[in-house]
Amino acid sequence: MKNEQSTISLFAEDILRDYGSFMEEHDSAMKSLKNEMLSLNTVESVTLVAMTSPIELNYGSGANARFCDTSVEESELVANKPLKTLANLCNQCRDLSLTAKQYQLAFLFNDSQLGDGRLPAVSDTAGLERCLHRMSSAIDFFCQVYFLLKRIIVMVQTLWKQISASGSMPLEISEVHLFTVFDAMTELLEDVVVFNEISDQSKIAAKWTLYKKWLAALSNSKQTSDQCSSMELNGLLTSLDDIETVITGNLFGILLNSLLELKKQFTLKDINHINQHSNAYIRKIMLEIEANHGNDYKNYEDPKNVIRLTALVAVLHELGIQMEGKLIKSVLDVASRHKRLALNQSVCWSPSAFLARHAKTLIKTPPQAKPQDNHKSHHALMEKTKLSDQKKCRHLGTQICLWTIHVQRVFAAGVFGKLQTFSQLILRGQSYADQVNLMMDSLINRHVALTTPLSKSEWFTVCRLLQYLRVLQKTFESNEINVMRLINSLVQWQKQKVFHLLLSTKRKIVDLKLLQRKMNIFSTIKLAERSILGFPSKKRLTFVNLALSEFLEKDRLLPVDMQRQFQSILLRINNLSDFQRNIKGQFDSTSLMYNYCFISTSLLKEYTEQQRNPYSLQNIIAVTNQLDKTLGIFGRDGSSKQSACDLANEFLKTHLEFFLRVEALSHLFLNQDQPFQTNLLDYRSCVNVEAMEFQGDYSVMRDFCWLF
Repeated sequence: MKNEQSTISLFAEDILRDYGSFMEEHDSAMKSLKNEMLSLNTVESVTLVAMTSPIELNYGSGANARFCDTSVEESELVANKPLKTLANLCNQCRDLSLTAKQYQLAFLFNDSQLGDGRLPAVSDTAGLERCLHRMSSAIDFFCQVYFLLKRIIVMVQTLWKQISASGSMPLEISEVHLFTVFDAMTELLEDVVVFNEISDQSKIAAKWTLYKKWLAALSNSKQTSDQCSSMELNGLLTSLDDIETVITGNLFGILLNSLLELKKQFTLKDINHINQHSNAYIRKIMLEIEANHGNDYKNYEDPKNVIRLTALVAVLHELGIQMEGKLIKSVLDVASRHKRLALNQSVCWSPSAFLARHAKTLIKTPPQAKPQDNHKSHHALMEKTKLSDQKKCRHLGTQICLWTIHVQRVFAAGVFGKLQTFSQLILRGQSYADQVNLMMDSLINRHVALTTPLSKSEWFTVCRLLQYLRVLQKTFESNEINVMRLINSLVQWQKQKVFHLLLSTKRKIVDLKLLQRKMNIFSTIKLAERSILGFPSKKRLTFVNLALSEFLEKDRLLPVDMQRQFQSILLRINNLSDFQRNIKGQFDSTSLMYNYCFISTSLLKEYTEQQRNPYSLQNIIAVTNQLDKTLGIFGRDGSSKQSACDLANEFLKTHLEFFLRVEALSHLFLNQDQPFQTNLLDYRSCVNVEAMEFQGDYSVMRDFCWLF
């Protein structure tokens, strides 16, 4: 019997030995491949890349499904052609805005690779050549940015033409529709303003003159003429004049100059039409800004409305559109109250300086700064806001925890028969993700705008919010198969609900005495039904939102119960697109990566050491690993910052040894009056954390703590 046991043990040892040798060979092969891949990337190029968010759930393809106009009657097409045109323009604006945000992200990270912005010394030939080489590799990217801005300018011109033409259309275009167009246009104007400030404050702008001189000297060199033709060099030098508009931060000025030709085409009737609706839209934005007046820092945390208002006023002033005196006074007051706004975590912007540059005659007298000594009240308000942020963070964490438990219970019991609960869980999870991201942006932007450093507790709040994102991601990932399997059933169920509401609405409209409006309502509802029949993407549903929002105005003749029915239809239709939404599109990767970049290694180390729960430790390691990978796309290898996985391994090895030694000698402290003078941190549960992936390798905590 002993011989059999010894034979079995020897056989098991041979298997383990062979397996160990196989793993060593596999690891060495993977490391060699990894080194070869890194060596191929020595020559860096700047291209637009597809960003992968730390939270990602893809519900499938088909988001770009196009709206088909087949089998549409001529009467329907004529009745809804203006709305379809506006919906198409709004969709194009949304696509351009998304592309602009991706370019802004690439611009920021590639600009940060040029060092601290100072030119290398003349004697530092290698450093100077490296800097110039990076700028040369970015030329293609700057051309893409230039072409994007030209498309934005053309789109803004087209939108103004549609707004002016809407006054002379035989079919009425309501103010609700024009407000939607204004929303799309001001979003593009916001992107131009952000790009203008990013390029103006970039390190590339400081080195652009040197780069042009270097290219001129290079074109006159004999060695260059042997490798490049004169036509190629002349083409490059010619393109630099166009690219310089991107670099020198004069983008918004070019947009205003392009509108001068459009201004000559406006008739007096067009100007009066634009006057009426533009003033109404400015009042709408002012109401949204003043709604945050109770929260002193709301517009600093989310400056979107202030940026859009300021940019729109500058454009209207350039077009010669007359604005009401009270509105101009209110706009200037908003600009003077918000002297410094954070466009992102590294670029700030002044509304007053912007208006003084692009609307000089609008500001007759420069605003006089009133000396105020409110340092104590400001400090007290910041402390109060800090406590409020921590309270909101804890409350949000509790809600996310309860949501994850509810999700597991629903999937364990079965979703069929509970589609309403399932739909609410999906939408609630997306809402929590939006709240986490918004809170993180608000916290950082507030401090950047007010030039106050973040305290340790606030950085810990940012880290905790990053962990919440990981919890949401893990919940969706663990139930991804069930979600993918049931989401189509949910969409079908919601579409049937919408069709039933549209059918009942048509029946009620037949009974109404609205002879003039009845045909337009019928054609709109019929075309809305056709658009819902296909894939419920955001682009397809833009038309439905434009069409049905017309019937929700206060001055319409529809009764209250029918307006409520239209509101229910709109809510369900928007939920259809939310169910099919790709979750990675919810999050602004710029803010996530900038928040992570600003966290120092010491703060990350201290926060990681406080994670005594294996679940929370795994979350912070997973989200930092994913962000490290994303930063690696831009050539930022993260060598200056240790990973959370390495930090966890270091402190676990140290603290576990200390804890076990003190525990072994604990009987010596029984005679003390206060035997527990020092609170010991028990990290033993963290050893049981699951294997964590980092840069292609899997780390097991238990392997690092084998001595204990």
